Amino acid sequence: MDQNIIVSIINNGVLLLSMGVIYTFLSLDKSKHRRLYEILIGLLLSGVVLLLMITTFTVSESKGVVLDTRSILLSISTFFFGFIPGLMAALTASVYRFHLGGGGTLVGILVIFSSFIIGYIFRILLYQRYKYLKGRRELTLYLLGLVTHVVMMLLFLFLPKEVRFDIIRETLPYVLILFPLLGLLYGALMFKRNDNLRKNARRMDYLEKFQNAIKNAPIPMIIHQEDGEILIHSKAWLTISGYDKEEIPTIEEWSKKVYKKEDQEKIQKDIDQLYDLKSTLYEGEYQIQKKNGDIRIWDFYSSNIGSLKQDQASVLSIANDITDQKNLEQELRILSYKDELTDLYNRRFYDEEIKRLNTKRNYPITILLGDVDNLKEINDTYGHIEGDHLLQTVAHALKEACREDDIIARIGGDEFIIILPKTNQAQANTVQQRVLKKLKSKEIKGHSIHISFGSSILDQKQTDQEQAFIQAEDNMYKVKRERKEK
Repeated sequence: MDQNIIVSIINNGVLLLSMGVIYTFLSLDKSKHRRLYEILIGLLLSGVVLLLMITTFTVSESKGVVLDTRSILLSISTFFFGFIPGLMAALTASVYRFHLGGGGTLVGILVIFSSFIIGYIFRILLYQRYKYLKGRRELTLYLLGLVTHVVMMLLFLFLPKEVRFDIIRETLPYVLILFPLLGLLYGALMFKRNDNLRKNARRMDYLEKFQNAIKNAPIPMIIHQEDGEILIHSKAWLTISGYDKEEIPTIEEWSKKVYKKEDQEKIQKDIDQLYDLKSTLYEGEYQIQKKNGDIRIWDFYSSNIGSLKQDQASVLSIANDITDQKNLEQELRILSYKDELTDLYNRRFYDEEIKRLNTKRNYPITILLGDVDNLKEINDTYGHIEGDHLLQTVAHALKEACREDDIIARIGGDEFIIILPKTNQAQANTVQQRVLKKLKSKEIKGHSIHISFGSSILDQKQTDQEQAFIQAEDNMYKVKRERKEK
């Protein structure tokens, strides 16, 4: 094959495939402007088909046989773009062919319109059925090219007798072998574009559904990116916090409005690390202040979801308002430390607090251990209701006599203990006397109420709380014995 023919065929192929490339960069949304889209494609096809007809390649100089790839462009383009674009290109090519004139004018125009018609028939019958079926659609493209160019060869029979068979013989290898393959390549490029459009449409549909799901989520959710912009707020996020989305366009604005000033630097560091998050989830509890001033506790779950805008790392954060849960936990914790009968602390709380308070800054710590006299006799004589009344009366007197920071606990049936931080023995004796004075005016069924105290001190010389308790207990029993002897 002559080198000039090869170059000419390549030029035709490049022009042909350029239509596919141009189509790739079209941004016009045909769903909104369908007719305008079709006209624009028709104009582009018309321009390309003119270039193809200008850029012919000579098959036989002696017989004046020249070819171009207009038939490929018209059949494949009509197959993809439909009636109006194909018709515009066919009319343009026909007018130009009529302008060129010559003995083959009629045949040339017939080839143009046959290519257009065959492409449109294939579109009606096969395009929608096979456009997403790889393999079958490529076979359809090849059959389209083959049928188009078999008809083209048949139309050559209408050429003048003296040249028709020479032209058929010279063009046959190109028209029935090369042209269908070029049409297959051109069509494959167009199908590839359709695949990309479909993927993008699915992606946009997915993103739209994803955004709507977040916006309408019944719990606080946001998507924010590393430049600080908040891309999406859920309605619940805005409703519960009390802010409009215009008031919190960035994470920085959100932090300024809802977090304590002294916590903002640490929280910003926690947020920054989310954009480099390697694990699937980050969890953390933070106290926020709503627009109306209410303080709430939000439990955050955050995950890096990749790039959504301008190659910025994006994070999905979900918040769960756990304020009520935390308050309930605190209430349950307090109840677990409370003595139900007297509403004082219990032995468990005493054991934890004496460990916590047993530090140098609280010395001296005085421990007052008290035992209620005659509880057994009251229970045996008047019943447990009166015995409970006795214990409640003693508990009330202890609370009235002690400071707010003093720890008072019931640690046994009739035993109470008081922890007095930063209190020496003389000050503890004063507390003890206040308790006895308040009980002096009380009685149960005509019986006076009394509590016997024993004390010990924790300080730098005596730091063992267990030994201090034993010492206070020994001193208490000593007082009880002396009282009985009297």
